[in-house]
Amino acid sequence: MKEATGYWIIITSRGYWSKLKDMGVWGFSEKDKARLDTIKSGDKALIYMTADGGKYKSAIGGVVKFIGKPWKVDGGKNLFDAMYPNRIKTKVSQVIEPPLEFSQYVGKVSFVGKGKNWGSGLQGQPVKPITEEDYAFLMKEIERETK
Repeated sequence: MKEATGYWIIITSRGYWSKLKDMGVWGFSEKDKARLDTIKSGDKALIYMTADGGKYKSAIGGVVKFIGKPWKVDGGKNLFDAMYPNRIKTKVSQVIEPPLEFSQYVGKVSFVGKGKNWGSGLQGQPVKPITEEDYAFLMKEIERETK
């Protein structure tokens, strides 16, 4: 029997989202390898772009699908390889331009709080599981906003 699709939110900067689109690979540190091991091929993720220290509004910038099995880069040719040696391939399903400001969804999805510090639950992790209901809700919002 096929495993159910998992749903995720990838927490990243605009700069790293740009690299992810180009590379087709999401990298995890050793500290976050256990989380990577729970991601399955075919799982889907929304891209949550942080505010980058208040430079931007946090926003949803795209949708990706995880492909294949995780692997580890041995050695490392550069700083990225050294910092994020654990990898999984991704396929970009959709780039959202302009990105959708996330604050309009606070109180409507279950993976963030409702108060002033609503985003604190996203800090310090590269990816977080979300419910199928939250994923479906946000995909409907993306469709509505990008028509």
